Amino acid sequence: MINNKLHKKYIVIFGTIFNNIYVNKYSSEDMNIVDDNSKTLIKSIKVPINYAKKDKLILRYLRRETSKKGVKMTLPRLSFNIVDYKYDSERKLNKTNTISIGTDKKAYTPVPYNLTFELNIITKKQSDNLKILEQIIPHFSPHLKFSSLLLDDFNKSFDLSLSLNNIIMNDENYDGKIDEERIITTTLYFNCKAWFFKTEEELRKQIETIYINYLDLDSEEKYIPDESEILTGDDL
Repeated sequence: MINNKLHKKYIVIFGTIFNNIYVNKYSSEDMNIVDDNSKTLIKSIKVPINYAKKDKLILRYLRRETSKKGVKMTLPRLSFNIVDYKYDSERKLNKTNTISIGTDKKAYTPVPYNLTFELNIITKKQSDNLKILEQIIPHFSPHLKFSSLLLDDFNKSFDLSLSLNNIIMNDENYDGKIDEERIITTTLYFNCKAWFFKTEEELRKQIETIYINYLDLDSEEKYIPDESEILTGDDL
């Protein structure tokens, strides 16, 4: 079972990495000027980011749904979600080792997993889409390495690695009717080399023995298995 607290922490870490992206809007009179520093800046828009699937956000935008705060969905916008978990045998460590967490808790050696994140750039204009993409890809060559405090009450950072594996660009309504609203999307796939921990408290909750009682439909008598028919942790 995936640790839910760590799952949420990886979501926060990934979202924070892309939480400082802006799209600058310049005067229409400066369209032919290549150098942005020579243009007249009208406004700078911070691109919001949501943990949600791309299709869900696009549907909300097309419906112009209002959020709980009374704000209608706008573009450009970023969305992301975890699409895959895979065990990483190449980073496997001795699972019997322990590390101390606080004064009375211990955790066993972390289990390595590769998390696949999908990041979607959703815009109305191709130019806005490219402006956002140009702020992301220079940081990945193709890896971005950083450290994070993954465990509560444990003042130790763990090294993490995020790599950009693939980029797919798509014009959602390119083949649609001429009056349909155009939405440009770019999907980036990232691999995060993550760690998941199991504490002693979680080990005590682990299922180690299963007792099975079943009914013989012919005799209608309850059957109680003997010790040889009890499944233990070694049998699972």
